[in-house]
Amino acid sequence: ILIYMAADNNLSEQAVNDIIQMEKAKVPSSINVIVQLDPSYYSNDPQARRYKIKHNNSSTITSPVIEYLGEIDSGDYLVLADFVNWGMKNYQANHYALVIWSHGSGWTREERWICPDNQSINQMSIANGAFRNGFKLFNEKIDILLFDACYMQSIEVITEVYPYVDYIVGSEEATPFDGFPYLEILNDWNEYHNNELIANNIAEQYI
Repeated sequence: ILIYMAADNNLSEQAVNDIIQMEKAKVPSSINVIVQLDPSYYSNDPQARRYKIKHNNSSTITSPVIEYLGEIDSGDYLVLADFVNWGMKNYQANHYALVIWSHGSGWTREERWICPDNQSINQMSIANGAFRNGFKLFNEKIDILLFDACYMQSIEVITEVYPYVDYIVGSEEATPFDGFPYLEILNDWNEYHNNELIANNIAEQYI
């Protein structure tokens, strides 16, 4: 499970809270949960990093940092593709899920983007094909794509990425500021034995 947290914006605190929630889940050792966090440039430690999520009930992040990346542009589709391919290379698996966590405007808002980065003043445009270009660079197909971002579950957005994924989970409307319920989602992940049931459960837990 690869989680791309483009939080170099006003969601930085929520990103940290969601990682703490992920750590509370009891995920079997056969599943790796890998997070790339790009926090706000104005946070206490603004450099991007990669975590391998490890179970803990602490009120702070305790998972080991695999790699520090310095300042990155999470609004660049090449950065997304680099993370996904790095994850696939270093944590080879039979199945891959990708969570894209950030702000989104989907296709219902004039801008039509996802993953704004306030430091670079950049975002991945959906309308001009930049977002799709990132998916084209993935070394393997994604089994489940989860959009933890507003307005992303529309036929127009899905048309951009459907050749590269099997199942897409997201919201047609605004998502809660705190994001998806990762504790419940990850706790249940191993209870379902195919991708369709996992994707359905994510939607049910979200509702």
